[in-house]
Amino acid sequence: MNVSSIFVDPPRRFLSGVHADWKEHYFSAILSIGIIFIFSNGWNAPLFGFKDDATANSLILKVVYYPFYLMGFILVFMRWRMGIEAIWRAGFLTLLLLMSGASYYWSIDPSTTMRRVIALWFTAVCAFGVAARFNWRDLTEILAFCFGVLAFLSLIWIVLIPSQGIDHELHIGAWRGLWKDKNGFGAIMAMGAVSALAASIHVPKRRRFWLGLSLLSVFLVIKSTSGTSLLMVLLGIFSMFVIFIASRGPIIATVVIWGGVSFLLIVGLLLWQDPSLAFKAISKDPTLTGRIFIWEGIDKVMESRPWLGYGYGVVWTDMGFWSPLAWITSIAGFRAFHAHSDWYEVWLALGGVGLALYVFFAFDLMIKALLSSVISSSSYLALPLCAVYFLGSLTESSSLAWNHLQWAILMIMAIKLSVPLRFQAHTASSKNAVPTDIKKAEPQRSLAPLSQIDNRFP
Repeated sequence: MNVSSIFVDPPRRFLSGVHADWKEHYFSAILSIGIIFIFSNGWNAPLFGFKDDATANSLILKVVYYPFYLMGFILVFMRWRMGIEAIWRAGFLTLLLLMSGASYYWSIDPSTTMRRVIALWFTAVCAFGVAARFNWRDLTEILAFCFGVLAFLSLIWIVLIPSQGIDHELHIGAWRGLWKDKNGFGAIMAMGAVSALAASIHVPKRRRFWLGLSLLSVFLVIKSTSGTSLLMVLLGIFSMFVIFIASRGPIIATVVIWGGVSFLLIVGLLLWQDPSLAFKAISKDPTLTGRIFIWEGIDKVMESRPWLGYGYGVVWTDMGFWSPLAWITSIAGFRAFHAHSDWYEVWLALGGVGLALYVFFAFDLMIKALLSSVISSSSYLALPLCAVYFLGSLTESSSLAWNHLQWAILMIMAIKLSVPLRFQAHTASSKNAVPTDIKKAEPQRSLAPLSQIDNRFP
């Protein structure tokens, strides 16, 4: 055994395998990776500063996304039939996007609403493009790769520039990597850990590589000291365990599905009655680091516009003396930059009608993810990522956010889960892709060992 066989041959074989799988799809992969990176905003703070308002008026940020919107249109054009099919099949998502645009007519700042709605719709186009172009197996690797690169870049930033990569002001000692705060960093790494773990299952020939990236992401979550993000990782792993148990046979699958639905209903009712129950589990202080005060302010200002809200994307930048933000700031005692809750954020922008749509969208998506994890090829990606997202939505705002990675990924999941398999079969890039009619005659997925998952689910 020589040095070459130890240090040169394994990387060479690894790269050869990657090239063999992706050589016909480099163009689509590059476009998708570019979109994911730009929406991650991991470049924002290192370039423009780590203050919350450091980039608010940057001219560069108003144009930097346009080339990536074009990339999204190119991906949609490459699979335009699936894109059209997804528009009406992902009904609640489409209605939410349309209502965001319609809020122009009752917005307190119509011009700002229009600009941001256009950005939101372009973000949705990019999500439609990525979802339409790749099958579940390839999408899993794309997401895991992007999150892995972000994890490595964050680690390098922390080591080389600890004055920026580590918080020395609000949460002293907490790692924040390329992001402005530890919670944003932790949430990204949590989704990365889940994506890489899913890739290690779906692509066994690169299992060690993806497991290594997953462990790195978990390590970074721990160093971020974000309790919510750590719970997100644990929930993602638990979701994968549920999928594994459910795949053991139809009887067990039925019990798990109905048990999961019942669990979601019970948790939803408990949180509706007492939202603080969820936060006590992560050892937050009674005010949830001041979030309660923000929500009290939102409760107050929504008394005058309970049904339709104040319009999409305008509340947190309207600095008027009598603006909703002024009232929220007065009640909270500090200036907030978002609602720190998806549910409050949607309510504030679109009122009770929009919030009801969002609730239906979330419930519909989780049911689809649960069913799909048992009967189709979404397997170990969709359900864990959706569960992780909605857990994080309790204390952070990302839903209906323009140019935002987590919301874009949720839209990707919603779109792929809504489209029939006959459309998804056209996106298969693997040479091992199995036609839909042959899949129907295959034995239960529960009978296949993990080493065969990549061949069974193209």
